[in-house]
This record gives sequence, C-alpha cells and structure tokens, in this order.
Amino acid sequence: RDHELNPKRGFCFEAVGSVTADLNGNGHDFYRIMASWRHFIPVGSRVVLAYCVAAQEAFGDAPFYMLQTIQTLYLRQIKSEGLGGMNTIRGVLQNRIIGQGYAWANFECRVRIVDFRFIKQMWRIAVNPFVDMGVVTRGYRLEEQKRAAELYPELYSGAKNGFHGSAGIGAKLIMNQNFIVCFEYGTPVGKLRKQDGNGAFYINTGFLF
Repeated sequence: RDHELNPKRGFCFEAVGSVTADLNGNGHDFYRIMASWRHFIPVGSRVVLAYCVAAQEAFGDAPFYMLQTIQTLYLRQIKSEGLGGMNTIRGVLQNRIIGQGYAWANFECRVRIVDFRFIKQMWRIAVNPFVDMGVVTRGYRLEEQKRAAELYPELYSGAKNGFHGSAGIGAKLIMNQNFIVCFEYGTPVGKLRKQDGNGAFYINTGFLF
C-alpha cells in the first residue's frame, strides 16, 4: 500500500494461525486460521474503490466464547469481535453471526470531497458508501444443538443459514493522513435483515481496513 492508514492504491494480504492447548484438563485444545485480502484501486484522482475479503476457521474443541475472536497480527481497533458490529458487518448486531467457520467481505467507494488548510495542518473531508456481508461456513456443534432442542426447543430453530448483509455510508475527517475521525451509519439488508437488528451509528477512528 502507498500509505498504511489512508491507502489509495496497493494491496495487503494477512494470514494468521494460533494454537490453544488446554493445561487444566478441560479438553479445549483447538487451533484457528484466519486469512484476509485487502485491495485498493484508484479511479481518477478523487475516488478509491476498496474491498476486503476474509475468512476464519476453528478446528478442534473450541469453546463457544472463543469463536467470536478474530485472529489478527495487530489490533486496528480497541477490540476484535465476531461478525456484526463496527469492525466487520456495520449495522448488524455485534457478534450476531458466530460459527466454527465464517467468512465476510467489505466493499467501499471512498470519495475525496475537499482538501483545506486549518491551524497550519492539512485536512481532508471524504465520504465512503459501503456494503458489508458475512456468512457462517461451518456451524457450531449443530448435531448437539438438535439433540438438545428435543428438550429445549429454543436452543435450535432449524432455520437455514444464509448471507447477512448491510449497507450504509460514512464520513471521514482526515488530518495529515495520519489522524482519521470516522462517522458511519449502517443498516441490515437482505432476507435476514429482520433478525440482524435495526441499524447502528458509529463514531470511531481510522478506516475499517
């Protein structure tokens, strides 16, 4: 990438693996693999098309509460979360989509609106309409859930898996390319929108990717 925080061209590939060994005899030995591809394509001098495609798989006896943690070489945000929320599928309820394996993608059109100088610093205002989506590629202990549902029907709905999506727009206030204040609003779209929440507004720093 030509710039780490505010790229206009280039790509970034990341692959991370981790192994967790149980030392207390609870049987939770597992490992996880995550891979992501980010690509930034300039269109003229003011528009950048950006997308990110990523997937994570957990193998072994991973406890449910560990599946929502996305592996990464370094944290760009304060927390790393499962699908849903400001770091993955904006506008969908946080940690809404969790499984042994899941994949997600983000697409943005980053448009530079205006550049100006203020208090001897360079400033930029930009907008970024976006579309996010994600899907569970491998469910969590589905057979056990089905058996438990015989006694507790609320534990397993039997609903078919599908794509969860959202769409929205953001605004960026950028100072010297290194400090980026972000305002974004996203709302669920698609067939599963009724169960994914009512949308959300986020105030954050930096681009999502």
